[in-house]
Amino acid sequence: MNLQQLRATKTALKKQLLEMEIITEGCHSCTHYSNYCNKFNAKPPDDWKIGPIDCDEWEYDNIPF
Repeated sequence: MNLQQLRATKTALKKQLLEMEIITEGCHSCTHYSNYCNKFNAKPPDDWKIGPIDCDEWEYDNIPF
């Protein structure tokens, strides 16, 4: 790896990290959520809807809004 490759890789990784940092780990960004949790057939606690959460079943839908 030369210097240009190293710099390009670091820049790409920093950009990817910034994209990951904006993901909210809450029910609203989970694929299982649509006004209630489809995974557990239950209404999640209000504070979990916006996050942060502690749910092993949380899955991100890759939509940043």
